[in-house]
Amino acid sequence: IKNISFENIKLEDLVRKRAGIIGVNSGRIQSVQVADGSLEIFGSTPYSKHFMGILTALNQGVIKGCTVSSCTAHARGTVGGITGENRKTVKNCVVTNYKSSGIHVGGLIGKGENGTVSDCEANDLVLKSIESCGGIGGSLTDFEITSTSVSNIHIEKAWSSGGIAGSVKG
Repeated sequence: IKNISFENIKLEDLVRKRAGIIGVNSGRIQSVQVADGSLEIFGSTPYSKHFMGILTALNQGVIKGCTVSSCTAHARGTVGGITGENRKTVKNCVVTNYKSSGIHVGGLIGKGENGTVSDCEANDLVLKSIESCGGIGGSLTDFEITSTSVSNIHIEKAWSSGGIAGSVKG
């Protein structure tokens, strides 16, 4: 998927495990722009295995050169500006003016396992979490972050929070 723009997109009242413009990415997403979007998932109980991201719920491929601006995402699960859970590569992406709430919440990715984020920016964030919350990622395990910046971040009500990540393991 390459060179696509979305504007004024709204997905709501979704009761499923994975939600985003793309549910699961196992390939390559490049140069996708999303502006003025909102996503909401509310199941009956909070569950950290529900993933939601503006671009993709679960990334098992490559996301490169994408921009998310003026978007909101709220769920009873794992939430990120680019992807809910990242297991591979996010590179050269920008998230700006982003508001989000959930269990594991991040400006770029909600949760990351065995993946990378490089050369990205997360700016003007308002994040709220009942567990882990961070400017780049909420919860990161065996994860690599390089040449990535966070600015103007406001975190509310997180059990574990940080400018970069709420929790890091491995």
